[in-house]
Amino acid sequence: LLLLLPLRSLAFTPKDTAHCLNWNGETSETARIGIQRRGVITTPADSPILCRWRGFGKSKAAAAVAAAGPLGQRSRHHELGTLTSNGRCAAIAASGSAEVVDARIVSLSFDVEVASVNPDCEVWWREVAEDQIPPTPELTLPLWMDSGIATNKVDEKLGICRSFGDDTTRHADGGRALLGTIVLEGPDMSSCFFTRPDGTPGVLESGLFHILQARPKSAKARQCREAGELSRGLRWRVDRFLRPSDRKLLEKVVQTSGTAEPVEGKLFDRLVAEAAKLEACELQEVLSPSRFVPHELNAMGLHVLRSLLAERMADERVHLLGHNEHLDYETWRRDGVLLKDLDDPALGGDEGVLRLLRMVSGEDSIGIPEPPLVWTPRNVTVQGPTDLQTQLHIDTFAPITKVWVFQDPPGVELSQGPLLFAKGSHRNSEAKLRWMHAYAQQPAAEARSEPSFRLHGCANATKAAEDFVKAVEGRIHIEATRAAEPLMPLPGVRRTLIIADTSALHARGLGVPGHVRQSWRLTGDNDGGLKRLDPYRWPDQEHSADAHREL
Repeated sequence: LLLLLPLRSLAFTPKDTAHCLNWNGETSETARIGIQRRGVITTPADSPILCRWRGFGKSKAAAAVAAAGPLGQRSRHHELGTLTSNGRCAAIAASGSAEVVDARIVSLSFDVEVASVNPDCEVWWREVAEDQIPPTPELTLPLWMDSGIATNKVDEKLGICRSFGDDTTRHADGGRALLGTIVLEGPDMSSCFFTRPDGTPGVLESGLFHILQARPKSAKARQCREAGELSRGLRWRVDRFLRPSDRKLLEKVVQTSGTAEPVEGKLFDRLVAEAAKLEACELQEVLSPSRFVPHELNAMGLHVLRSLLAERMADERVHLLGHNEHLDYETWRRDGVLLKDLDDPALGGDEGVLRLLRMVSGEDSIGIPEPPLVWTPRNVTVQGPTDLQTQLHIDTFAPITKVWVFQDPPGVELSQGPLLFAKGSHRNSEAKLRWMHAYAQQPAAEARSEPSFRLHGCANATKAAEDFVKAVEGRIHIEATRAAEPLMPLPGVRRTLIIADTSALHARGLGVPGHVRQSWRLTGDNDGGLKRLDPYRWPDQEHSADAHREL
């Protein structure tokens, strides 16, 4: 009996990171958590020290949350606080302002516990740029309380956020970094709620804040599924979906790089055999949406294998349901982006948009929004080169979909930093795989800190795939990809719909600082377009006869 991995829930599924913060009655330097700024993580003196109440002190937290009142549509604040210089805990719900505290000398109140970083984990405040969707990547640390994950009244998970506290957020936080609550799923997803020092509520939506992230240094000691089931699932997928040409491509990429011993015609088989023998938690991570899996098997092409397998399974899901018959499929498969007149009767209104979304996702209903479609305005103020989103990057290794609508008026101009997109770079060409393979090599510091690979984020990757990098930048021409160019609204069209696979190289244009680009995004918990699903999902086994059809 073949055991397949089940479809993942659309809810936010956190990593197993409950152990990454230790709570105790003593403080140390590990209580201060690093903050990412412009891609660099440092531990400044103003990094807040998180605390919570114990015993009878818990009533103080509950009172502060109740006094702050409801947030958004159906949420509430969490019950954490920040440590003060006199060793007491100040509720974040009452005021997001945090003191600068010397963690080495503070004497704690008897009813207070302080968070410190477990040495088995990496924990840091990750910066989230404006309109970065999803603002809650898979490493986001949900708040774990004694009773489990902190949630609102409808069991939607909560995290902790911190406004930038600079000129970009002065309108919301007065230019002062404030701690708050971020809702990780549901209608309030992506909003960072906080209380200003004067007691008034504030909110930042979809960026301009930090979120707390965590990653275990080892896959051991997690709760994982049975290893045999996972191993069989991997082997079945490899045999079912990968073609002989894929095997040769992986071997060529790896052997060209020199990261593994050359074994003619056997490297691919060795890689699959070694991957199938991984411990359950490691193999579960391999067969997951995690954007990067640090492992020594990356030297043999593990990241390449994950990328090829995800792409082939995405192609096959589209054919399985007949969505490859859509008139726009060949354009989508070739370019990775579609531009449509949203008001053109030929499109077919909401139903026409939904047909497009089913085609690009290979799904009939899972992750597809319900009609009528609701659009929410999302404005982006050009920040200049300090915005990491202006660096050409891929969101992840597997096909994913984001959606925008641009309306005229006001339209979009080059000065407003329009979306840059390299057509064709969503496909796993040899050149792109060489770039990703080099990026994934140990110690993989760049991939670990930012798994959305940047075009120039890793010097070894740039060197290994110089042709790919130059092609994306428009300096040479190769068949694998075209140069990144601005995606401007269709001329003479009131509302332009853009659907893009952001596993391609893309970025925000630099624009002129202070100029604002207006767009509309689909409302709801949808990761900026379609919810990110398990890239290795498969609905059933009854369509296996044509497994290796050339797509």
